[in-house]
Amino acid sequence: MLKTGISVLLVSVLMTAGAVNAAAERITMEGPAGKKSYQTIQAAFDDCVGKDFYTIRLQKGTYRENFINYTGDATVKIIGETSEKYGADVIIEGRGNNMGAMRNRELLEFQGNGNLILENLSLVSDLSRKDVKGDAQAEVLGYDGTGYVAAYNCSFKSHQDTMRTTGTGWFYKCYIEGDTDFIWMETSGVVALYEECEIVSVYDEYASTHASYVLAPRATVSTKVGKGAVIFNSTLKIQDGQETFLFRNPWGNNKNYYNNGAFVNVKVDGKLAGALQKSAAMGTKNQSFVGWKVDESLAAEYSGMEKTIGVISGEIAKKESSSKNSKAS
Repeated sequence: MLKTGISVLLVSVLMTAGAVNAAAERITMEGPAGKKSYQTIQAAFDDCVGKDFYTIRLQKGTYRENFINYTGDATVKIIGETSEKYGADVIIEGRGNNMGAMRNRELLEFQGNGNLILENLSLVSDLSRKDVKGDAQAEVLGYDGTGYVAAYNCSFKSHQDTMRTTGTGWFYKCYIEGDTDFIWMETSGVVALYEECEIVSVYDEYASTHASYVLAPRATVSTKVGKGAVIFNSTLKIQDGQETFLFRNPWGNNKNYYNNGAFVNVKVDGKLAGALQKSAAMGTKNQSFVGWKVDESLAAEYSGMEKTIGVISGEIAKKESSSKNSKAS
């Protein structure tokens, strides 16, 4: 009986140790010092020092963390070990700091001079308007760096202010959903390209209003303005019950910045309310370059839209696309 008891205890200890090791191996990071395992994604970020390149790998599963943040100079890649569309089975879920200051409320916040690369994963906010009164800003991604952010085959799911970027951004074959200003950009943003993406204006039964605004990309009023947010070769799906607008006026009638964005070769699935009643290209005569812009095909689908926004000619759209492809190569 004693030997049997010892054997059972030994097996139990070994199984427990194996389970702990297996859990630790869910998060690994490769960098200049080699490979290491972590219990949390934040702990891995804390070890990204200097200007080196780090790769954080996540196994399939759900990772529950609030306000993952980084400030530094490194280039950090987070990759989900999956081939599922939009990283559906590698989920980082949480709610940031729940309505804190703008750079303290994100699920994932990246600052400094470094670069961020995301691949094969989902960032999901579980903040519900059922529990929060008034505004419910809940970015799942806040890139406030001076470098670049790039994402491939990822999901970004929230309601208000789903994602905010500065610097340069490229989101390729990604899924983005939200309702209020859910793709927006800070004044230091240069360009954020959303290419071959699926964008969804979601209905929220707990929202006090069902007016939805897709783009709210702020650009400082100056003689040199970046491209802003560009939705290119993508689809926009509008759920039933949503009054969805392409653009949002600068809130508070702010005269210090434009809302600079464009929709080019975008298929709309659902009822679109239009642009808005007022242009965001304050004092600018040629809105095909600064302010709200759509291509000729989208403008043709909505009578009168061309009166409040700039229409990009097929020639300009082709030129811009060719420029993008040459730079990418």
